[in-house]
Amino acid sequence: MARQHQTLRVKGGSYTAIDDKNVVPAFGLEDETAIASPAEPVEIVSTKQLELFNLLKQPVWIFDYIERRFRWSNKAGLELWNAESLEAFYARDMTKMSESTIRKNDQIQAQIEKGGSTSDHWTFFPKGDAKTVHVTCTGIRLDSDGHYCILVHGILHGTETLKSQSLRAVEMLRHLPMAVCQFDMEGQVMFQNTWAELPSGPPTPSLETPATTTTDAALMVNDNEEEKVVCPNDDFTQRFVNPRVAQEALAAISNAPDQLIQLEAELYSTTCYGKTEWSEVQLRKTTDPVTGKHVFLYNAQDKSDAQIARKEREASLQKSEFLAIMAHEIRTPLVSAPGLFPCFESSICRCQLIQPN
Repeated sequence: MARQHQTLRVKGGSYTAIDDKNVVPAFGLEDETAIASPAEPVEIVSTKQLELFNLLKQPVWIFDYIERRFRWSNKAGLELWNAESLEAFYARDMTKMSESTIRKNDQIQAQIEKGGSTSDHWTFFPKGDAKTVHVTCTGIRLDSDGHYCILVHGILHGTETLKSQSLRAVEMLRHLPMAVCQFDMEGQVMFQNTWAELPSGPPTPSLETPATTTTDAALMVNDNEEEKVVCPNDDFTQRFVNPRVAQEALAAISNAPDQLIQLEAELYSTTCYGKTEWSEVQLRKTTDPVTGKHVFLYNAQDKSDAQIARKEREASLQKSEFLAIMAHEIRTPLVSAPGLFPCFESSICRCQLIQPN
């Protein structure tokens, strides 16, 4: 008599218990858009059925993105998340998410509600430890009147794929015609692409903020305000012509929880030593996937041509306004002149009458 396999259907795929030691995911790991058949409606999964996942050596957990909380995990998932028990796992605060994490989860939630699944590499930071794993996300319902939760299955054999994606990412950043860097919170560069590398040699000091080098810091002197500002010789500050702008930006990103900071500033050129460029700079705080510490991302795009064009437009507009005003000032007395001619004639006649013979 054939053995009856127990199948647990989830939205986007299913898991089948072959025996008491093997649970097989039925959807393809590389298929990111697997659709559940309408003839096989998604089951409401019970806690007893979830115990099947404890047979897996790979982490599986359920995340309720709508309510921002965990709903369940197998033993391997608890180990991944550094949780001593399910109760400790449930107590994790998942309400604080970065903008990019919210955007990604929005996409996953929309996909699973359509009956699909997603596959990607994620880096998690349980208790500050950085852990990168290849995960497949599908939809699952725990209540008859409840919404879909995200069933996350960690794929242990994603190492080679991770290496391939890392190589592609590095190559992509290398050819991206924009300066892209990752700095630690002290302003020291941790990673930069080719377009972000400054030419060798110290940058030329700004005339507005001349600098004298000390052992640990550069002492910036502003002659107009007669004020001295100590500016660290970090990699981030060295990119700015005006170090004060760099200090203010560094202070702002240090205090920003997770928001994009945009500014325009004059930077030293990364292509020609001694040249400066007017650039648009974007900064965003994030977490380093290796150390789990706070870092910030930096990208700068040269806007010198746009700045020159804007100044030319402003100069042209000012010239046009000046000519319009001058034309009005010149035209006004000329318009009034014809009305004075009769007065001139009568004055001349009177003068002729009073002249003696």
